[in-house]
Amino acid sequence: MAQGTIGESQITSTTGNGPALAFVPTHLSPNPPFQMDGTLNRALTKAMLVPCRLDGISSLLPDLDGFLNAYVCEEVVPSSQIDGRQSSLSDLILYETEETHGSPIDDVMEVFKHTEVIKEGLVSLEARTFKIYNLKNKE
Repeated sequence: MAQGTIGESQITSTTGNGPALAFVPTHLSPNPPFQMDGTLNRALTKAMLVPCRLDGISSLLPDLDGFLNAYVCEEVVPSSQIDGRQSSLSDLILYETEETHGSPIDDVMEVFKHTEVIKEGLVSLEARTFKIYNLKNKE
């Protein structure tokens, strides 16, 4: 299938700073048009059931926060390692339980801050309140 351009650069005006160059994407509708067939409909139905199952299972858990914390930590550690942090999931768990650890304390503290920010974001989502702040200034 032949591909066209994905967009173009346009000069736009901004307030106070003069003109700026902006990328404006082309219309994103699929070509050929999207068709919802039986196979795709079954896959969509299956995908929609997964969150329902998770919701049902979560009502059986004695500690939902602990369950979510495990997933938050499991996501934050590899992301932090991409940024050059040397702490592992074990180091983070030891830090949270105030035990000793092998990684540099600064790395573990930084990863811990990331987990706290994500947890705060989850609380904000539930309460429908959002805060924007600089992670480095988080204490």
